[in-house]
Amino acid sequence: MPRYYFNVVDGQIHPDICGMTLDDPKAAQLEAIQFTGDMLVQAPDDFCTGKHWRLKVIDETDQLIFEINVHSKSDSANIN
Repeated sequence: MPRYYFNVVDGQIHPDICGMTLDDPKAAQLEAIQFTGDMLVQAPDDFCTGKHWRLKVIDETDQLIFEINVHSKSDSANIN
């Protein structure tokens, strides 16, 4: 089975040095979506700063398989 790496980029690059063996690119895509959802639930304040956050999934050959971009924006005057 191929190995996929889930690198977080949030102004800094946080490389996934272990990776995960999965059946195929579709399985890596689903894992990336679940990982992002878990991050949003576990640390919602980290995503409310207007900072751009990305999860880049690459394979063993360093080829980009899938990328998720998260960017939040709010008008602080409308938030109580």
